[in-house]
Amino acid sequence: MNDIINYKNMRKSRGVTLVELLITVAIMTILTVVCITGYSSIISADRKDSVVSDFRAILEQARMEAVKQNRSVYVLADTGCGDGETTVGWHDGIVVWVEKTVPDNAACTKNEDEVVREETNWGGNVTIEPLNGAPLQLVFNSRGELDGSDSIYSYRACSRGDEVTDCISFSISPLGRIVLD
Repeated sequence: MNDIINYKNMRKSRGVTLVELLITVAIMTILTVVCITGYSSIISADRKDSVVSDFRAILEQARMEAVKQNRSVYVLADTGCGDGETTVGWHDGIVVWVEKTVPDNAACTKNEDEVVREETNWGGNVTIEPLNGAPLQLVFNSRGELDGSDSIYSYRACSRGDEVTDCISFSISPLGRIVLD
């Protein structure tokens, strides 16, 4: 009789059943998917914030350079430079250029003495797109203001494939300051 009782206890304590194991794996899979989805949206938002901050730093550097050199400084979007692919946005690159002679295709024809800063493919998966006819070329005059502009330029930073509602919108004032909308 003791052998029967010991056998029943031993059978109960052998481990988990296949059904219990499958339920546990299913729960862990669901939790992992939920966490990864939330984490990827946090990363995407962080990348957009980072690109807007980098863009702000580039504009600040251009403004300071314009005042320091007492010349106009151009911030130009690299729009393909004859490689067959033209884009509408700042994600392919940015060139900060001090006025000496600025040709029509200044971002494509560089004289290294005039280039203050050049960023290529700096946005990664994030692009900054102009809104309402905002230009892809900004010019800061020797006072650090946007040259010839009394209007506010609007842009948005989006990850490729984002809905418009997921983008970060910002404006550049005539004084060259970036304001998040």
